[in-house]
Amino acid sequence: MQQVSMVFESEQEQLRDVVKDLVRVTSPTSRVREVAEFETGHDAELWRRLARDVGIAGLVIPEHLGGSGVSFAEQAVVLESLGAGLAGSAFLSSAVIATHALLAADDEATSGPLLEALAGGERLATLAYVEPTCSWHLDDVSMSAHADGPTTYRLTGTKAFVLNGASADSLLVVARTEEGPTLFHLDETDGVGRAPMMVLDATWPMDTVTFDGAAATRVGAAGAAADFLAPVLDIARTAVALDAVGGLQQCLDMSVEHARTREQFGRPIGTFQAVKHACADMLIHTETARSTAYDATAAAVRDLAALPVAAATAKAASADSYRDVAAETVQVHGGIGFTWEHDAHLYFRRAQSSALFLGTADAHRALLADRLAF
Repeated sequence: MQQVSMVFESEQEQLRDVVKDLVRVTSPTSRVREVAEFETGHDAELWRRLARDVGIAGLVIPEHLGGSGVSFAEQAVVLESLGAGLAGSAFLSSAVIATHALLAADDEATSGPLLEALAGGERLATLAYVEPTCSWHLDDVSMSAHADGPTTYRLTGTKAFVLNGASADSLLVVARTEEGPTLFHLDETDGVGRAPMMVLDATWPMDTVTFDGAAATRVGAAGAAADFLAPVLDIARTAVALDAVGGLQQCLDMSVEHARTREQFGRPIGTFQAVKHACADMLIHTETARSTAYDATAAAVRDLAALPVAAATAKAASADSYRDVAAETVQVHGGIGFTWEHDAHLYFRRAQSSALFLGTADAHRALLADRLAF
């Protein structure tokens, strides 16, 4: 299989810099800590600035629906910049996963108004498909949907690990009809209950959402969700890997800077072989995650047939790399790295959430073997 390389264009690099600068000014780690205490874990002010001033909410939404009509490559540079700053925004859940799900459903008559609202950042949406069984496979969806009209249904059941579930205005829910897994959209709160889950990284909040005869509208063909959402989940895996790349680079930069400036026994600790080797290993992990994430990004943009393998590879690689590098960052910083006041634990928390979301590294290696027909 030929690898597809990803080289970002100058306009995409400019977008990366704009988002990175805005996050640095608007959402420093002191603000990240504040947002972590919010019930929703969502920084509404940051999102307003990102959506209004930069226009990232509707990057992949077609122009006739109020979006920019660009590719996932633009979303990729945003994800990396947000990951570097641990920004508490709904970009991943709403602008990436939910938006791609609506576009993949190919049902503009139903999803068009919501896409227009999402493009301007006026509303937030999230995809709810995982159930308390903790299976991340679409075929394992068992929550029921019963028709009470041509396109209207009643949903009953429970969804778990719903990213930004508390702050989402609209829920996209996968439930099972007689035809199979089907995608639904609902805005109404009647018959819907939301409860926060205990998570390590409060800026990636996840919720349990219960449905008790909640009214919903079908999006796309009945029974087709498992097919058209499969590439969406691969885009989501790639997105999580890109977020990790941003965090990995930040961990590496923090550690190298500390090794240069922190002195012990009369010289910088970076001159000691053990610290040199630790930083070198961190660089290898970071570049491994970056290369696989960029490969998956290129596949999402130019070669969808290569995306299933590339996305599984990127998710597995980033999960292992981010977890190890975040832990090593704590070690390189010594005693201060273990304190609440230092930022190292913030990245360690994100690394743990990143490793588990959408499935573990081992689960993705198994998925990769299956996709390669081993």
